[in-house]
Amino acid sequence: MLEIVQAVQQWWSHAATQPASSRRTFDIQVAVNALDIVQRELLDFARQRSAHRSRLAGLGHADDRSLANAIRSGAHDDNLEELAVVLRESIIDKVAVANPRWLQSDPLPPHQSAPHNAAAPQRAAAPHNAAAPPTE
Repeated sequence: MLEIVQAVQQWWSHAATQPASSRRTFDIQVAVNALDIVQRELLDFARQRSAHRSRLAGLGHADDRSLANAIRSGAHDDNLEELAVVLRESIIDKVAVANPRWLQSDPLPPHQSAPHNAAAPQRAAAPHNAAAPPTE
């Protein structure tokens, strides 16, 4: 299966270098990127699945649903640092498949974590049709 993905990827990559409309070029780039994701998934799926299961087991869970329920219930409030490490590793694995370039500059090195009392991120501005707050 991997060979088929690689062959299609090479064909689309070559097609992207040929003169074409900007829409066709965009479509080709999207297809190539999708095939890149599939290829990375196929190459690393077994390792990532095994690592994820091991991380879940280390927290006492058999699957993501169990972990999510435990997080919602506050069951991991006493081990947030360990939970953060597990979640971080799972996220890194997923991003490595989706777009490994996003991992090239990590703003938070693995040995650090955000403070628990860090300010929440700013919300996006209200849509233009939302009622404006009263002015003074």
